[in-house]
Amino acid sequence: MGKFSGIELSADCAALNPDVVGVDTAPTPLHNVELKPTKADVRAERDLQNQCENWLSLRGYCRRSPSCIKAASTPAKWFVHLHKAKRNPILLDLLIMSGGKCIEIELKTAVGKLSEEQYGIIEKSGIRVALMVRDFDAFCHAVKKWENEIERDSK
Repeated sequence: MGKFSGIELSADCAALNPDVVGVDTAPTPLHNVELKPTKADVRAERDLQNQCENWLSLRGYCRRSPSCIKAASTPAKWFVHLHKAKRNPILLDLLIMSGGKCIEIELKTAVGKLSEEQYGIIEKSGIRVALMVRDFDAFCHAVKKWENEIERDSK
């Protein structure tokens, strides 16, 4: 997969997004040698998830929960994160919704590897719908870019 500002792109996604420059389209094998993540690796990914969720909250997004759904003034911006969703084959780490649009983002630290299902979600959805980021800055960049596209499309 190629890289663009911390966003992983496959050759297929890169071909669909010619505005993304400097993409390495050399194929990457799906099944590399798997190293079991250490406790520190797991903690680092959990910390990244928390940091991203807090940032979304500061931007006016509400975690989709029974209490938020029942609230008198429901926000137009939501995010969903299934905690302790090991081996969840149907949803990436964060599902973010705003303006009738959604994006799924898989958060991985430098040592994190995509499962076959996660890879499939990203490949079949395309870069505008599902992607993987490796750090907080790349996450913020991806969300801001997505929000700008929503704003541009609404004009």
